[in-house]
Amino acid sequence: MGAGHYSVEASIYIDGKITKGVLTLFYDEYVFGSSRTPVNWEKVTCEQGMEKLFYIFRTVEKPYVVFHEGDQSSPKFVLEPDKVDVLLKKVKEFADAARSERLEKEKKAREEERKLREEARKKAEEIIRKQKEAELRSKAAISVQPEVRDDKILIEKRERIRKEVEACNARQEQLITTMPISLRAAALFLDNPYRILGISCLADALEANSALDKLKKLSRLKALGSYQSPFDLNGISRPVRDLSITQNALMRCKELTNRFFWFAEPDACKAWQSGRYRIELTRDGEEHGSYDLFLANYLYAIMCDPDFNISETWKRILKFYCYICRQSSCELLRSRFAAGAQGNISNAELLEKFRSVIFKPLLLLCERDDLEAVLRIHNYIRDCNDRLLSGLGKDILGKLVSWFTDKEADSFDYLREIDKYEYLSAEQGDEITKRGEAYCNTVEPVLETVLRQLSGDKVRHDMIRESFRHTVYQFMYELNKCPDKSSAIMFANKCYNYCNADDKKRIRFTFGEANVKAIDWGVPHTIWDAKGDNYYYGRGCKVDYGQAMYWYRQAADAGNMYSMNSIAECYKNGHGVPQDDEQAALWYEKACRAGNPQGAFHLAECYYSGTGVRRNIDQALKYWSEAARLGHPSAAARREEIFAGVQEERRKQRANSHLLLDVGFQMTTGPAIAAEVTLSRPAYVYLVNMQGYQNYVDGKDFKSYGGYASSSPHLIRIPSSNHWYLIVDNGGDPVNDITASVRVKRL
Repeated sequence: MGAGHYSVEASIYIDGKITKGVLTLFYDEYVFGSSRTPVNWEKVTCEQGMEKLFYIFRTVEKPYVVFHEGDQSSPKFVLEPDKVDVLLKKVKEFADAARSERLEKEKKAREEERKLREEARKKAEEIIRKQKEAELRSKAAISVQPEVRDDKILIEKRERIRKEVEACNARQEQLITTMPISLRAAALFLDNPYRILGISCLADALEANSALDKLKKLSRLKALGSYQSPFDLNGISRPVRDLSITQNALMRCKELTNRFFWFAEPDACKAWQSGRYRIELTRDGEEHGSYDLFLANYLYAIMCDPDFNISETWKRILKFYCYICRQSSCELLRSRFAAGAQGNISNAELLEKFRSVIFKPLLLLCERDDLEAVLRIHNYIRDCNDRLLSGLGKDILGKLVSWFTDKEADSFDYLREIDKYEYLSAEQGDEITKRGEAYCNTVEPVLETVLRQLSGDKVRHDMIRESFRHTVYQFMYELNKCPDKSSAIMFANKCYNYCNADDKKRIRFTFGEANVKAIDWGVPHTIWDAKGDNYYYGRGCKVDYGQAMYWYRQAADAGNMYSMNSIAECYKNGHGVPQDDEQAALWYEKACRAGNPQGAFHLAECYYSGTGVRRNIDQALKYWSEAARLGHPSAAARREEIFAGVQEERRKQRANSHLLLDVGFQMTTGPAIAAEVTLSRPAYVYLVNMQGYQNYVDGKDFKSYGGYASSSPHLIRIPSSNHWYLIVDNGGDPVNDITASVRVKRL
């Protein structure tokens, strides 16, 4: 009986034939051959009886057990008599464990419900408290009037701006090329109806129609390119102008929100690229900035810094936005209208329109795979520490969550098609692994960074964490349907630390504790192995195979069996070290000796394919057996698959390539005795009993004593009282030129 499962040899009838195999009971399923059946042992009843097995020369009656769960029943599993009670005892243990787990879950659910009610009550009280504080702060902010500054400062500022505009007119145009990532965001500025018509945002309907008439005349003359306007952006190519576009622009001029993305003065269109002009926004205090200056900074940031690298520019924009929103008179927003053109628009309506549209270009820039850039703008917002930016901060966090959930949805579009299959082929497994690795290579490098940034926002933090866990867990679940469980184990290790207690228990029962690296956190060198994984997979940092190898070696030198296997993978793939199959095989062997099932499994594959070692099927079978013993979930099936192909070849080979010497029945109750073999030349010599010899000629593995005899005579101690035989084997070659004799002597 192993940890968490029980295996026993059993037989069933299939199409009237007896099929032998291994019945393995797990916590939530039982497996026979390649068939896996989920089961809830708490609801299972066991039927017992006696079954007659018909062999060629005899009939044997043996006990059987059938598992019943609802309307479903298992085949009759025929067992050895002494195994039935042990099997039923194990079923009872699983049933008791399932019952205890269910009762514990129900208890936890009741406790969680109580905690949720308590948290909801506390949150409601906190919201009410914050609302009252916000109302008090709002009243205090409204009551504070801006400091009256000397008119001399305003005059000096205007003079500096005038000189800068003149300097821009005198200089040759500096052409700005819009970066591809900012095209969608810049469109809100460049496709603005006021720009298309070449007029100010202060223009009335008469001026707009006049501009349209001029464009119509130039269109008839086929000279639209000669249209001149002081409101073309200096350095940016002119917008496309035809009659349909300009007519549509005239209609859009009626929309209030368009005014917030265009200039009132032509000077801003001349000097918006100049750093000296833009810095005037806050040079003498933010209350002396105009809306056009704010817009020039914003337009430049969108066009020329879509990656949010220049913190000073973005913070200047964010702070001035807050200043605009705090103006009780909405003076800067009303500067978007000509005198008498404001109509009955209230301050509250004007402010709401401004807030709802002004940061749309910025949010479009946040729809990207480069989450580090998105985190930078989020940090700028956090550094400003202003409640008026809280809505923008939440919108940006929403973009982060959407990015993770979109990647999750892309993966599940594929996984839903795969989920309908009960078993998957190796080719399907390779495709799932490829897609899963592509997902992880995209998400893992930014996951931990984002989670650290959102540590104070539990809801979004948990949403992103769960998105990653859910996706990787599903890749693991589907890959567990493949014959080779190695890829499933890889994804199990990726998601284990993000799982709840129930999922962790399922992973441990399914793949065995020795295969789950994250269980071993109590060992000091585990953190070194984890650092190696971080650099290897790019978790929270850039991929750096050299650093990964450094930490893997630190951990391996301290005895970490997982790092030994990881070093082998690095040599196998040439990551951080020159590609070297021999070194890979050497490190797989070290991992195997340290007790790593993955290392034993990969070493078996090396011997089977002859990669890094001399090809040896027997060694491959040996290490698959070792991997299965250590807990690798697919090693036993892999060994059986290969063994079935070589057993017939072995049988033919052994039939005529060995000598059999009868040692006779020997008693070992007295002095120690040994079989002394005399050989004409070196050969393999095996001391076996009758069953061992039968397994030898059948091409199966056989238990023996002895080995390669390089000298003659060769002694093999007789271990116990039995009828013994000696097999002389030439390693598969004929034994025609070998002669051998045996006698028993006391030691």
